[in-house]
Amino acid sequence: MNAVIESGYQICLRGLWAYRLIRVDYEKIFLHYPAVAILLIHMLGSVGNSRLIRGILQPLNRFIFNHAWKQPMIRFFSVAILVLIVITGCKQAPLGPAVDCMNQNGSSCWIQIGLEQQWVTDVIHTEEGLYAGTRDDGVFRYDPHTLTWESLGLDHAVISSLLFLPGSPGRLLAGIKPEIIGVTPTGTKQTDAAVFASEDQGITWIASDGGFAERNESQFWAYSLASDPNNPQRVYMSSDGPVFRSEDAGRTWELVLGDEASTGGVWLRSVAISPHEEGHLWVAGHTGFLQAILYRSEDHGNSWTHVNPTPDRENAVFMVAADPDIPERVWAGTEEGVLRSEDAGETWSYVLKHKDASLVQSLLFADGHMFATSHRHGEDPILFQSKNAGETWVRVPVPDSLNGLRSMAIDPEGNLIVGTTGSGVWRVDLRIGEI
Repeated sequence: MNAVIESGYQICLRGLWAYRLIRVDYEKIFLHYPAVAILLIHMLGSVGNSRLIRGILQPLNRFIFNHAWKQPMIRFFSVAILVLIVITGCKQAPLGPAVDCMNQNGSSCWIQIGLEQQWVTDVIHTEEGLYAGTRDDGVFRYDPHTLTWESLGLDHAVISSLLFLPGSPGRLLAGIKPEIIGVTPTGTKQTDAAVFASEDQGITWIASDGGFAERNESQFWAYSLASDPNNPQRVYMSSDGPVFRSEDAGRTWELVLGDEASTGGVWLRSVAISPHEEGHLWVAGHTGFLQAILYRSEDHGNSWTHVNPTPDRENAVFMVAADPDIPERVWAGTEEGVLRSEDAGETWSYVLKHKDASLVQSLLFADGHMFATSHRHGEDPILFQSKNAGETWVRVPVPDSLNGLRSMAIDPEGNLIVGTTGSGVWRVDLRIGEI
């Protein structure tokens, strides 16, 4: 039965692709071959390219078409079976072209879906579709009908973070930062604002950082943007020193940590907000000497407590994430691996510390699974996965052509969307087996 469903999946997948590209007539396809012939063709593909098998099945297919297919009842039931198979397969078929896997090891399938050679700093999947931010060419939106990416502008600066706020209309925020080379910011790209906003799916953008960049000679950047799960209109912005909060979806901002005039020397790369405990959030980053910085607040950012997750050594924190299931559990991606806290960030312990698990810059949770990307300059990128809250980890095979893994998202079909450093955007089909 699984083989039949898989057949429907492949028929639907390739049918959707063909329809988008050449607008084929589906009615002719469905009426030309009976469902029985489709299943026999699938059987032929399953057993291989044996001449004996082809010699038996091909005459049988001709007999079905020339004789059995002319009987109304057989034609009716054949079409009904085919429709059921295709509908079943379509329920599992992801959007996008039905191309061969560029890398498959029996458990995962990697497909390049565009923005080739782009350094993709962030990817997010929203009710408006898939967006990608890049280092060199601004923001893009993926069109699933044409299978292409549409440029949305902001190509004058480096996109650090994308955040979508649902509403009528939806509001898309784009954070801006200096160019990143290695670990510390070294670029001097200027921008009119640290945050831009669009309410028309990226057609137009307006400056939306409260004038901070303008007051700081265009040398003020937003490294991370995050919205409160308990109140989506409440947004936090971390920068090269200060942290800001907005109560109106990023239209106005107030300083909640640090000094606006004291920027530089500190890079707060990540903000995480608890979906369980009202007002609990964490901000993490590092100094220019790669010393870890981590602050936590229990009152929406009105007051803060400084925590050093690894006080015995320098260990930059690149990402902090609140666990979606356990209220007191917090995660941190660091220069040396992945840390976990069971007491809201008071104490920390390593759950992934491996010679290959360095510079963990992104963490993602999906259906009980956890993913972590690791990539040190000059070394192969690594994708780790855990199915048991970080107790054990496995390495997910990554195509050799990938230069590095930068950001992750999950699409509605459950596929992992990965933004890379110089290799565009990839879709990892997790439906094919178990990783």
